[in-house]
Amino acid sequence: MFSLHPVVQKIRSLASFNESQRRKTHKVFTLSKEERNALSLAIDMRYNHFSSYLKNTYHQLNEDDLFICILLRMEVSNEDTAYLLSCSEEALKKRKFRIKKEKM
Repeated sequence: MFSLHPVVQKIRSLASFNESQRRKTHKVFTLSKEERNALSLAIDMRYNHFSSYLKNTYHQLNEDDLFICILLRMEVSNEDTAYLLSCSEEALKKRKFRIKKEKM
């Protein structure tokens, strides 16, 4: 059921795109607030209230931090995560380090 969720399918389909396809379709893969909320609910259903636990336990996490944690839980690659957040892979690595060491 989780893998059939439209937002999950959208994110997973990103892995099959090459660099030129990614540049052309970036606006398609920018998730709206509603899509992020739907993804959060799907993650909660699939992984025993994972995003709710993070929100309630780690108050320092902002929305992008939670989104990164959700994508990590889904095992989305660093390349795809950086693409979804419109940042470089190096910037993503630094953010993940800050989340782990400073916010959690």
